[in-house]
Amino acid sequence: MVQLQVLNDSNKKFLKEIQRDDIPKNFVEDVEDTIELSEYGESNNLKGHCYAILYNNIFVGIILIGEAIECSADPEAVKGSLFFRIMGFVIDQNFRGMGIGSEALEKAIHSIYSEFGPAPVVLECHKDNGEALKFYTRNGFRNTFILNNQDYYLIREQGKPGRR
Repeated sequence: MVQLQVLNDSNKKFLKEIQRDDIPKNFVEDVEDTIELSEYGESNNLKGHCYAILYNNIFVGIILIGEAIECSADPEAVKGSLFFRIMGFVIDQNFRGMGIGSEALEKAIHSIYSEFGPAPVVLECHKDNGEALKFYTRNGFRNTFILNNQDYYLIREQGKPGRR
């Protein structure tokens, strides 16, 4: 059973134990970097949350969904309005392929929508990270094929449910 817990001082130490050595850093943020990004969002009163992901009461991942600060490379479809950005989403390498990521993603997006209202969700995914591109497509994201350096922008329209 997948559960989400808002990031706090108690769960940070467990999250730093997540094993992700099989994923290059240019594919996904380190847990420590994700925590720093979350703290930045909190200190700047941005909407959103960073969640610890638990599976059977074991900390197995982290996901940050926060109000996006618009940048020039963002897709035109989201510019000028509220949208959220996923940053630092990773599941421990020992717990992948079990559906945990899909369930955690849906729960996190639903939680953000429940608290802040529906809005598009974007993320950047390295163009060579084929597994992640397939994962996000299965879960309702559309690849815009807009590149920001080596990353494609993916977007999930507000209120659109994920697919499996």
